[in-house]
Amino acid sequence: MEEHIFGSPERLHRVAFECFEDLSSESVRYAEIFWNSTGTLKHHSGLSFKDAQAALTNAMSDARKAFGIEARLIHAIDRQASPEEAVVMVQQMLRHQDVSVVGIGIDYLETDHPPEGFWKAYQIAREAGYKTTAHAGEFGCHWRNVETAIKLLQVDRLDHCYTMLENTDLVQECIERNLVITVVPSNSYYMRTLERSEWSDRHPIRKMARCGLKIHPNTDDPTFHNVTPALVWKMMYEEFGYGLP
Repeated sequence: MEEHIFGSPERLHRVAFECFEDLSSESVRYAEIFWNSTGTLKHHSGLSFKDAQAALTNAMSDARKAFGIEARLIHAIDRQASPEEAVVMVQQMLRHQDVSVVGIGIDYLETDHPPEGFWKAYQIAREAGYKTTAHAGEFGCHWRNVETAIKLLQVDRLDHCYTMLENTDLVQECIERNLVITVVPSNSYYMRTLERSEWSDRHPIRKMARCGLKIHPNTDDPTFHNVTPALVWKMMYEEFGYGLP
């Protein structure tokens, strides 16, 4: 019988708990993790949404006691699945509410999966009082995805958004709305498309805060990017010339 790595709540708990253990070793005291329940439950059909979510939030509680780290869960829409599946995910959130769940986001490959298709899931989440964020303008995707996230999805926060620099009016609107953008120095798109000799000079992160945008460095997927919170901040200092205010 085939076994899956996330085939039980106990395994999900262990993965999450060890994630927080790693973060705490880097002096992280607050963390928000994204979880794509659509993909998890599709490939591990023996798990229920309720049990899987509880495994993660229980790991948060255990990590708080063991390491003193506070954590919250953001349910991530799988943009490579259908908008209808995104609605089902939000409905599951409402059916199994947990105080450790603070909102929704959207992740995975943005190319050919624009944000407007997921307006209904965002509307339901907002009306239920959840916070919202969205990956947009990543992978060199058009700045209109950032505009859609702001104006149609009405997000409280943004993720990536590098191509918004191509539209000065959009940059100004983001500044006026006081939106925070989480950025990822190890973003793989720019590491693939820019020569190493020019990478730090041409990476959009170099310009974002200097034009007035509020940015916060993050790891995205630490294992995939081979990065840690400490290394992210080191990159911001050494590669892009940022310092503490």
